[in-house]
Amino acid sequence: MVMAKRAPKEQPPTLRKSIQEHTRTAYREAILDAAERVFVRVGFSDAKMADIAAEASASVGTLYNHFDSKEAVVASIAARCHGQYTAAVLQGLEGEEPMAQLRSIVQRTLEFIESRGALFALYVQLGSAKATEIRHVGGQQAEDNYLRFLAVLEATMNKAAAAGLVRGDIGTDVLAAALASMVNGVLFTWVQKNRRDRLADSAEVVMKLFLDGARAK
Repeated sequence: MVMAKRAPKEQPPTLRKSIQEHTRTAYREAILDAAERVFVRVGFSDAKMADIAAEASASVGTLYNHFDSKEAVVASIAARCHGQYTAAVLQGLEGEEPMAQLRSIVQRTLEFIESRGALFALYVQLGSAKATEIRHVGGQQAEDNYLRFLAVLEATMNKAAAAGLVRGDIGTDVLAAALASMVNGVLFTWVQKNRRDRLADSAEVVMKLFLDGARAK
């Protein structure tokens, strides 16, 4: 007797959708990984969507199903990088006193940037372009990420001010912006020197210079 073959059991719609979303997310992440390698290798200006597709072993048409331009790719890389930064730098600081939190934020930020050195070098190069190009490339996401970083610094500075640890005659927003600018300056110099030195070693120098001017007398 010939046994009839059973038809494959159809997956529930919710499970099917979950699998599809997981696959799409994994594919998108692979594209962003490939794009990072291309941008670091040839630079943003010279990179083409076809280069990214080839690096990701995908067709150009498939790439455009996920991103409509290389500017959109850069914006997505920036968004992903911010999520990674938040996990690596901004979590687990609640138990520290304010000045220790500031030191941890600066130290962890420089360590994180150093770990992604080539990619951040690309961002600094983009930052040397015209202002209109920076806005076009970085987009709102880049601005939002920087504003979040400033907000964390300012919130920590508020705690330090409330404890009488920093000067009260300067707004905490100004103090936060000054510290962020010092971190950016160290980053820019590090990139200009082709990332020869350990960036994380600059954290104590940044904090000393900042506190020499900001600490309550």
